[in-house]
Amino acid sequence: MIRPMMVDATMTAPRGRNADPVKHLGYIDSLRGIALLMVVAYHSAMIAPVTSLTLRSVFDAGRYGVQLFYLISAFTLFRSMDIRARRDRSPVLAFAIRRVLRIGPPFWLAIAFYLWWYGLGPRAFAPGGLGAWHIALTALAAHAWAPDTINSVVNGGWSVGVEVSFYCLVPVIYRWARTPGRALFLLLLALAVAAVLPRLDLLGRFFPLARADHPLLLGMFADFWLPNQMPVFLLGLVLNSIWRGTMSPGAGAPARVNVDVAALAPVLAAMAAMVLAAEFLNHRAYSFAVAFFAVAWGLGIRPTAWLVNRATRWIGEISYGGYLAHFAAIDLVGRVAGLDMVGYPFHSVACERLPVVGGLSGQPPTVRLLIVLAAVLAITIPSACVIRRVVELPSGRLARKLIGRLS
Repeated sequence: MIRPMMVDATMTAPRGRNADPVKHLGYIDSLRGIALLMVVAYHSAMIAPVTSLTLRSVFDAGRYGVQLFYLISAFTLFRSMDIRARRDRSPVLAFAIRRVLRIGPPFWLAIAFYLWWYGLGPRAFAPGGLGAWHIALTALAAHAWAPDTINSVVNGGWSVGVEVSFYCLVPVIYRWARTPGRALFLLLLALAVAAVLPRLDLLGRFFPLARADHPLLLGMFADFWLPNQMPVFLLGLVLNSIWRGTMSPGAGAPARVNVDVAALAPVLAAMAAMVLAAEFLNHRAYSFAVAFFAVAWGLGIRPTAWLVNRATRWIGEISYGGYLAHFAAIDLVGRVAGLDMVGYPFHSVACERLPVVGGLSGQPPTVRLLIVLAAVLAITIPSACVIRRVVELPSGRLARKLIGRLS
């Protein structure tokens, strides 16, 4: 028997006349906030490295905040489809409208901004510079399928492109994998595909020039692209499938959860397979995803205040804008502080006009990193608030209005 779930501590009710009927789970918002903080910490450490091996390992783990985003994104997508399936007249069309207006406007704003911020010149992910091809594919969120477009226009945009690619599969997956058994089957199948594809050298065959001239770029693409991230998304499907039997469509969370221990055996076996795959493929993201799965499951049963609180929830609500904005914040802080940006994959043309104040080079590495992280967050969070108020909330209202007309 699993103890009662603390519903009030994890639920945030919709507000306003045009509010979304699907209530938000507070602990999911908090996990989004934690994911953003992880990613910001990791990228901040790239321009302010520390000498302590322990601290370096802690900040390096922040790169897997993207996988936490993916896990909870898939969970919330399938959960919302469970609830909305009875409400939407055209569920697939309504899903598409919500996703386009949720992801598109902030990302298009980021494209315009970063084209000005970085210019069109060569960069780590586009050695030949940017052309119309890169911009067009990124604007269509189809950039996650080529090595020199996946992360070339918007720094960190690879994760958005991969997620949008997953969206295209969500209606099909939802229609077929409605049971925990089928969800686990898809997860294991995705792990098998991720293990086999590198042995087939498909990417080298499709992109021979990249393999010959830019093998590191092709390697990063192989790490980023959807087939390698699919098992993480499908963990979110498994999590939702487990909860589905005890969820109330109106509330979205169970008041009491009864789980047969024997029924958990296939889930635990799949988690063990994913950890083994992480070792076999040298892809630590899978191990972290399993840990995130356990944390999300545990917080859904009994949230803990040091993880689920007003601060982490609030950061989670602005996490998308924060993710898009924090790269510019890092560029800005690094330039003004006079830090070495040689190892950073992007070079901001706009920042060249700013004066170099310096002052951090003489600080101990740990102190320097903490100052950089605080400065990056001081720029990122207000920027994310503006993006949410000016772009995200109006887009959400427009989506609800359009879907309302379908009904």
